[in-house]
Formats: sequence, C-alpha cells, structure tokens
Amino acid sequence: MAQEVTDIQKLLNTAAASAAGPARPGGWYSASSDCVFYHLEDVPYRAVRVDDLLTVYEAEDDARIVGVQIMGIRKLPTDHALRAAVAHGQMEVALLVLETYRQSPVVPEADDQSRLRRYMKALLSFSGKTVAALL
Repeated sequence: MAQEVTDIQKLLNTAAASAAGPARPGGWYSASSDCVFYHLEDVPYRAVRVDDLLTVYEAEDDARIVGVQIMGIRKLPTDHALRAAVAHGQMEVALLVLETYRQSPVVPEADDQSRLRRYMKALLSFSGKTVAALL
C-alpha cells in the first residue's frame, strides 16, 4: 500500500510540473462541439460572444483579442482558399473568421458596428495562424 501511494505521488508531481508553465499559443478543433479554438497568449481574458458563430477572447487589461472560438465548422461552406488549406492539413484561422462573418446571421444595424469591429480585430489578430484540420 505504501508503494502505491508513493507511485501516485510521483505521478501527481510529474503532472504538476508539466502543467506549471504558461500555456503555449495554438489552436485545435473539437469534433464533439464542431468548433475551432485558437489562443494567441496566456493572459486573463473575458469571453465576448459576437454572434451565434464567433466568440472572441479579449484581454482584460486592454481588450486586445487573445483568442477565438468559431462554431459550426462543418456547416460553413468553404471557398477555394479555405478548401485548399484544409486539404493540406491546416485550417487558416483568418479564413475561418472571414467565412464565419459571411455566414453569420444578419443583426440590427446598431449592433453591426460592434460586431464588424470585433470581426476585423480577429482577422488582423489571426492572420497567418493555422490549426490542424481534423475534419
């Protein structure tokens, strides 16, 4: 019994040591929720739901975009550039953001300026970033 406790403690210590560092920037696709997540940096943030398809993560200190969640990836029609990126095993995050904007539902014009501004910030933030395609 004492040996089992020691082995468990070693396992816990190893797990704690590997998780102690800051999160690395990167993205992933969740098949179960059919969405892409991408984080640029590990800072305190707040989630801001832009519309039914896009949530941006804004840094608490200056509202810069530090992450994004794009819903309904399989339902998004793809243009040629996005299809080529997926075919090569990568999804271009900025292309996904642009396609999401094109497919998102129309909102009242008063709300659209804020929505458009967040989409534009996300496009600029994620230009050149890719996530492995697991579709």
